[in-house]
Amino acid sequence: MNVAELRAEFCRNGKSLGDVSKALGINRASLWRRLNGSVDFNRKEIVMLINFLCLDPDKIMYIFFDQKVA
Repeated sequence: MNVAELRAEFCRNGKSLGDVSKALGINRASLWRRLNGSVDFNRKEIVMLINFLCLDPDKIMYIFFDQKVA
């Protein structure tokens, strides 16, 4: 997952971490753990983020399915 791009989308949409956590129905600490990679976003949360941020298909692929091959 491309966390930097996801956080950039929060900013582009004028959304704070509090706004995002409220939209997902989780507390800020839980959101922080997901953004730091300690816990994965579940499928439902990803769908909620896509709708909340109005992401287009290319952006969805770039953020959630970005894999770097070494």
